[in-house]
Amino acid sequence: MTTSDNGKDFLHLCLSKRLLDKPQAKEIWSQSQQTGTSPQRILVDRGLMASHTVAALEKELLRAQEPRTIGGFQVIKTLGQGGMATVFLARQVSLGREVALKLMSPQIAANPEATERFLREARVAATVNHPNVISIIDVGQSDGQLYMALELVTGGDAAQLAARFNGKLPEARALELLIDCAKGLQALYDARLVHRDLKPSNIFITGDGVAKLGDLGLARSEDGADRMTMTGHLVGTPAFMSPEQAGGEGTVDIRSDIYSLGATLFALVAGRQPFVGNSPIAVAAKALTEAAPDPRSLVPELSPMTATLILRTMAKNSAERFQTPRDLREALEQALAQAPHGEQRAITRSSATVKPNDPPTPVTIAGSAGTVGNAGNAGIRRQPLRTRRAPKASSWLVMAGMMLAMVILVLVLFSQTRKPEPLPLVEPHSTTAKPVPPAVVTTDTTAIAANVAVPDGVKAAPPVGSDPPRMLWASAQGKDAFGHWVIITVNGAQQRLRWMPPGTAVIGSPPEEPGHRPESERLSTVSFSYGSWLAESECTQAFWQAVTGKNPSHQRGERLPVNMITVAEAIAFTHQLRTHLGGGRARLPSRAEWERACRAGSSTAYATGNDVRSLKGYANLFDEDRRAAFLQGDHLPFCDGFIDLAPVASLRPNAWGYYDLHGNIAEFCLALWHSLPSICTDPLTDDEPGAQQGFFKGGAFDTEGAAVCRAAALPYIGRAGANPDIGFRFLIEGPH
Repeated sequence: MTTSDNGKDFLHLCLSKRLLDKPQAKEIWSQSQQTGTSPQRILVDRGLMASHTVAALEKELLRAQEPRTIGGFQVIKTLGQGGMATVFLARQVSLGREVALKLMSPQIAANPEATERFLREARVAATVNHPNVISIIDVGQSDGQLYMALELVTGGDAAQLAARFNGKLPEARALELLIDCAKGLQALYDARLVHRDLKPSNIFITGDGVAKLGDLGLARSEDGADRMTMTGHLVGTPAFMSPEQAGGEGTVDIRSDIYSLGATLFALVAGRQPFVGNSPIAVAAKALTEAAPDPRSLVPELSPMTATLILRTMAKNSAERFQTPRDLREALEQALAQAPHGEQRAITRSSATVKPNDPPTPVTIAGSAGTVGNAGNAGIRRQPLRTRRAPKASSWLVMAGMMLAMVILVLVLFSQTRKPEPLPLVEPHSTTAKPVPPAVVTTDTTAIAANVAVPDGVKAAPPVGSDPPRMLWASAQGKDAFGHWVIITVNGAQQRLRWMPPGTAVIGSPPEEPGHRPESERLSTVSFSYGSWLAESECTQAFWQAVTGKNPSHQRGERLPVNMITVAEAIAFTHQLRTHLGGGRARLPSRAEWERACRAGSSTAYATGNDVRSLKGYANLFDEDRRAAFLQGDHLPFCDGFIDLAPVASLRPNAWGYYDLHGNIAEFCLALWHSLPSICTDPLTDDEPGAQQGFFKGGAFDTEGAAVCRAAALPYIGRAGANPDIGFRFLIEGPH
């Protein structure tokens, strides 16, 4: 697709959303043709549209325009989107193999320098053939679209892997990754290349746990002959760039990349970047002026040799660092030989059928021998941590390790004379519960952090109660930081559900809560005598269609929530789903069950607090983007990144691992129009006729105002009402 076609499609999208009228669109198109400026740029320059609104619309347009075939590669699905390009899972038609197909944004392609950078990445990658560097398969142009086909790496990146361990990798695993990186960096060094943007998110991991360096868009020859950025320009990621790179010096060589690997190792074992600040410039300034902090200030249990290695790689003077990647690799191997080896190597694999917002394809551990299987019958094996024979240690490293060990011994002996501090107690529903490393091996390259990591703000605090039994209708079952989960599969479509054990919750809202309605929200203590599995996200159009064979939705997309259905149709869906469960009883959640899951142990108006602004990052609601697009409406004071419906699980989960209970699409539930008794047990769990009244909860992407999206709110649409902003999630009852 040409840039011209993209501009035309953008204007058509604006017309369809009534953001422009036809005379405006024609005038802007005419100006674009005369000046060569994109319609998007004209709209922003003339103050007709905010830049963030343009960006959101472009994302929507790109999703709708996913190409079928580009340069001999058949596109399967979107894997991810960055500032310059979108990456798709594709199949090379001639050989039948799957690749990562990187398509440059048409708007970026209009910039000759950006185009040259894109092509240069291909040229750089083509000069290196090494098992620890992402390999390039093809590059070209098809119908005006620049593309690059790359080796498909299915295990996510190092940042996502660390997120599975709540931000900190086990020391031995981090060292293993860095050894692989040093090998790949040696290949770049042999090709006289400097990467210039090494960081955890640019270290990709294969299905069997091997690290590969990727994203060579900033790489250049060591002599600077192909340099595109002038001296004095900041190039790279400030938190991981060397002082000479942060200072814009012209003499950036392989030792700068060695520094970046040291900063990367620091981040992987310490759970934070070496330098932090309020802006990229502030971080770069610290890299220029401050010595790297000792990682043991954050990770006291880190071995002395690893700490010394990190500090040497991050020396301000490049002459004091390791001088070649091979030198670094040897030191890493020595550190690995002395590191604790109590953790097993984490392994991920690819799923060619999972989108970034899908639940990760899980595995379950079968038996005590450590054999691993999954719903996709993929051959994953649990491997012990690799051990390496330590080469002869350098004298400086041995001496440094001995001296540091002596210092630590003195500190330990001194600390034993002090009275130990009491450990803080954690309440059952505390939002600061001790993090539990997930036991699931996950395959999604983008959902690892979202689905397993404990996000900032709301912390994972799984519901306290009895463990669920093995569910015969589940295609997979496991446990992670948020608690127990299962996967059900119907005609190839999957849905993940999370366990709510028997327990007690307070439902409703206090009279002083803004928006409180006494007729339906009086406080009630509800006991649940049974456990249940509630879908962690709204029912997608893909899953609805797999069960019913049709899709009634107004806004369409496989990963979008199903919409334009009545409550009776939603209940009929759950009855039809039961035929796939072999006796499992699927239904809509009751308002009490829904609210219990939404609150996730909290007692505030929203799962994230009493201030609606706390929902930023957690809920797709009527925000500033949508207000800017429609020029009217009571918007909420933040931007969530979406104007309309978002793919399910696009934002953060609550403390129990549920997505989008606030916002995105409102959700039908079983309810009657009155408050619950002040104390009750198992209220309204049967989908009887009286329950089918069309009540819904949570608010939607177009919900104006904060009151309707509160956890306790219970709006009503009627039994026959069907809207593009109302859908549902379903529940499967556990044993009674």
